[in-house]
This record gives sequence, C-alpha cells and structure tokens, in this order.
Amino acid sequence: MTQIDILLPPDVRLAVSPLSWANDVLEDLGADIPLETCLRDAADAGYHGVELGRKFPRNANTLSPLLASHGLALASGWHSGKLGSGPINLLS
Repeated sequence: MTQIDILLPPDVRLAVSPLSWANDVLEDLGADIPLETCLRDAADAGYHGVELGRKFPRNANTLSPLLASHGLALASGWHSGKLGSGPINLLS
C-alpha cells in the first residue's frame, strides 16, 4: 500500500499523464526518457494508471501486458488537435 492509497477513499484511483516525462507536442522535451522509466516512476510513486502518450505502443496486445507488468491501467488517451501548428477557423 502506498501513501496515495492511504489518503484516498477505497474506490478512488489516481493516474498520471506521461507529460510529466515526455511532451507529446514538443517531441524534443523528454525525448531521451524511455517509456520504461515513465511506467516505473509512475508505479513507484503510487499511481494506479497512466494516460496514453506518444511513446506508448498502440496495439492492445502489446500495451496491456506492458502496463500490467507495472501494476498500471490505461486511464485515458490524448490526441493532439494540432492547434499550435496552424490557423484556427471556428467559423466556416
């Protein structure tokens, strides 16, 4: 049991974004940090899950056992709207 588990109600689980290790948009930020480090750190910190990031395999048969080996679940996904790379046209 981690400190996080002690502080949370029994039905609440916390997850972390891989942006803490590697940025999905600015790929130079965290480019040198392997996915294994992200998963190990998240599990060691007591998180129960992680958000899908650019370094994660997109195949469930590969991703599921990888997360399970660290005791983590997939909490959510992120998809870039690429708002920083072009004009925004809200009215067509």
